[in-house]
Amino acid sequence: MAPKLLAKSLAMSAKLPAREVFRVRAVLAQIGWLETSVSDAAAQAVFNVELLLRSGASESSVAIDNQLEVFRAYELGLLASWQTPDEVICVPSFRA
Repeated sequence: MAPKLLAKSLAMSAKLPAREVFRVRAVLAQIGWLETSVSDAAAQAVFNVELLLRSGASESSVAIDNQLEVFRAYELGLLASWQTPDEVICVPSFRA
């Protein structure tokens, strides 16, 4: 959260045009939405694995493997978008 607030603050204090500040805020909002959505999907995947195991599915079943892939994607996503207290390391770029 701190890197996103810092980026917004820097954009505003640099007297960037309103359009550029809006773009920075939009990108940061997208990052926040992804962080929330992906972690929710990972938590749901863990719940689904527990449910499948309790209902008799084997640990090597395709259904369980599919749920574990969701969690692996979350884990890799955390590594790809790692943040430090000072900055966001990985920010998606796009052309307007």
